[in-house]
Amino acid sequence: MLSLVDLTFGPVAGTTVISEGTVLDSSYFTWAAFATYEFTDWLRGFVRAGSGFRTGGLNTDARDNVNPNTGLVVEVPDFYDEERAVSYELGFKSEPRDGLVLNGTVY
Repeated sequence: MLSLVDLTFGPVAGTTVISEGTVLDSSYFTWAAFATYEFTDWLRGFVRAGSGFRTGGLNTDARDNVNPNTGLVVEVPDFYDEERAVSYELGFKSEPRDGLVLNGTVY
């Protein structure tokens, strides 16, 4: 029996960072879907897919560092970029005998 458990869509608003006259603003549309299938009364499988987002921002502790081994200056950026990800999950849950539970998931 196939059951659709969750289907979610929606924008995620990014944070706005204001520093020294610089404004960073970003947003991204995220989504998630999840479905399960009951193979037997003791075995079911599931699949999930979704997207994620993290806004960019200001490196408040950004300082250029000198590598002590080489003497070269390692520049640290003042800002970091936003990050986007899509993830997938496939798995099963089972209880083949009383007291024995077997579950597995692959990401």
